[in-house]
Amino acid sequence: MYTEKDIILAVDYHDKNMVIRWFNCHTGEENILKVETTNLTILGLIDKAVSEASRVGGRVIWIMESTTGWARVKDLIGDKVSVRVANVLQMPLPPKAYRRKTDKVDTGRMLREFLNNTLPYAHQAPISIRQIRRLVAAREDLVSRRTALRNWIDRFLAHEAWIPRTGLWSGKGMIRLQQFISSLPEPDQTVLSLKQAELEQLETWLSSIQKKMIAICHRW
Repeated sequence: MYTEKDIILAVDYHDKNMVIRWFNCHTGEENILKVETTNLTILGLIDKAVSEASRVGGRVIWIMESTTGWARVKDLIGDKVSVRVANVLQMPLPPKAYRRKTDKVDTGRMLREFLNNTLPYAHQAPISIRQIRRLVAAREDLVSRRTALRNWIDRFLAHEAWIPRTGLWSGKGMIRLQQFISSLPEPDQTVLSLKQAELEQLETWLSSIQKKMIAICHRW
């Protein structure tokens, strides 16, 4: 919620530049700013907004999308302002005639939904949880790449050779695959050797990540 003394900064955040819709609830004044995305610029804007709001006993509310940047911005701002992270995927779409996406439109939508108390918020997970999410996502990516490699090799064998493919990814199966690869002419031998080497490397990385995940589970 907000009061009539607050200043609301609705921010469309990008790595190089930000578009900020500055709304003074006390005066009703609304301005659009385009500034560089730097820590000094952000802190300067915050200090200016806090100074202006404090004159009438208000506070500053910073609203931005959950897509990128909110973690480092929130860490930079600290307790100077109230940070709200919007889940824009759950925001209602504007009418079709006005559905063209621009930074000004996006900041206007966020401000309007916030003032109407209908802005959907995204969960702001702490750094420890975000780190674990990235670890889990890394494992998921490795598994996906391993599956793609196995499927490629399986299709190659189905098309070019009669060797049995049952149990191919077991220890004995990989030895059998290596023996088959050694019998191939070039350039197939090079291609299949690279595929197998990548598979073995993926297994090493997967084992390392899964050990870390198990250790986290034990701590929890």
